[in-house]
Amino acid sequence: MNKDLKQPTTTPAPEKTPVNSQPEQPIKTASPAIKPKKKKTGLIIGIVTGSLLVIGIIAAVLVYFLWWQNPNKIVSDAIVSSFTMNKATTKGSVSIDSPEIKVEADINYSGVREGSSKFDIKMKMTPRVKLDQTFSINLEGIYINEGSSYIKIDGVEKALEEVIENAMNKEIEKRGYVLTPSQQKEFDAAKDQVVAQFKPIVDKFDGKWLEVKDGDFDGYSSSGAERNCHNKVFTALMKDKSMSNELFQAYRQNSFITVKRSIEDRNGGKGYEIDLDSKEAKSKAKSFFEAVEKTEFGKRMAECDEESGEMRSTGSDNSDIKDAVLKIWVDPMSHQLRAFEVSAVSKKDDSKIEVSFDINPGEAEPVEAPSDAESFKEVMESLENYGGGNGGGNSLPLPVNSLGGLSI
Repeated sequence: MNKDLKQPTTTPAPEKTPVNSQPEQPIKTASPAIKPKKKKTGLIIGIVTGSLLVIGIIAAVLVYFLWWQNPNKIVSDAIVSSFTMNKATTKGSVSIDSPEIKVEADINYSGVREGSSKFDIKMKMTPRVKLDQTFSINLEGIYINEGSSYIKIDGVEKALEEVIENAMNKEIEKRGYVLTPSQQKEFDAAKDQVVAQFKPIVDKFDGKWLEVKDGDFDGYSSSGAERNCHNKVFTALMKDKSMSNELFQAYRQNSFITVKRSIEDRNGGKGYEIDLDSKEAKSKAKSFFEAVEKTEFGKRMAECDEESGEMRSTGSDNSDIKDAVLKIWVDPMSHQLRAFEVSAVSKKDDSKIEVSFDINPGEAEPVEAPSDAESFKEVMESLENYGGGNGGGNSLPLPVNSLGGLSI
């Protein structure tokens, strides 16, 4: 072939477009996935539940503060619960201040409702009529469930020595005598002689445990039998729930204790002063005591003492006391009594009594009967045979002959 001949130029044939092809579409970016809508039932339930919970909390708070923490309910519950307290320890004091005598006593008690109990009393007495002297005596007591009671008195001999010495000194002062040293020695010897006359009596019971059985006091007091009967009724009250429930109902139906004002806290309890002077309180108290007389407890007490109807006068306007104050301290959570104070003044001679105790519910100390106790009745019978020393008279010799006889 001729080299100068050029190869024919060919144009590529155009691509055929498919008959069914679609025109080009612009490129789209992927849109975020749309979550399916949830039902509103769960949300509504949650809101309702939360609302009910809030309402419940509010209601509980209102009940707590407006009802459970209502002062009158707290005090009322405390009074009722004190009757059913299973066991407790108490510590307090009693003071009596009258024109004739002043008595101050510190008292500790521990016991179980249907079990054993014990107490100890440290007492100071100041007779004001003749002696005007303070002397001390300690008294202990034990009660064993379904058993006997035991008492012990300490400090009688020492108190007797102090009383005799004081009486003799006053007689010397009254006569205007001033004793020389030698006369003082004789005086002391005479005092010891007088004390020795009483020692056989004192030694029979001072510092010794005495076992007391039912009826042991009957022959030594006109009211001994009645007191023994009353003790049996109170013992039954502690054990018989139906009897105590009657008292609860009588109090709840005639609740006469209302709060006058709040006071400072004490022994873990909130304090309240109780209204005792209003006509309403006295009227309700009278109704309560009348209701008590109709209970089994009241009827059995009336059987012991025909004059038990005097209970009705407690809430009347003719009371023999004035300026009566009652304060109560109550655990705000359990509504148990934690402390109380009572004070009053006699209208007759302005004698004043004050009582104050702390109470610890749920606590009790172990109690055991003393193994060396003697019979109270036998000791008392042996003392009846004592006719007194010095010829049965009441004149005691002075230490020097020139002073004559000493009368005490």
